[in-house]
Amino acid sequence: MRKAGQNATHRSSRGASLLAGLLLLIAIGAGCSKGPDPLAQGPTAMPVKVAVAQDVPVDDTTEYVATLKSRDSAVVMPQVEGVVTEIYVHSGQQVAAGIPLMQIDPS
Repeated sequence: MRKAGQNATHRSSRGASLLAGLLLLIAIGAGCSKGPDPLAQGPTAMPVKVAVAQDVPVDDTTEYVATLKSRDSAVVMPQVEGVVTEIYVHSGQQVAAGIPLMQIDPS
């Protein structure tokens, strides 16, 4: 047997459920409408300023102290003793295997 207060509570929760279901159906129906999609055309254009790029000197400079390390390195060892008479490459230059790097005077 129900008390009088419980019957009103039961009706209000049932009414709230029906209202929530109705709102859900309205939202789904509005989402499925066949009208034009405003986002399908993309966002509206915004006004912008256009300027021609110019080459101008910039006086703002900053100095940093750093240490650089190469990814690859090689150890160069002579096969004979002697004085280096000519160097064919510069530091950091890429060379292929078998290319002479320097001339050694073996005398």
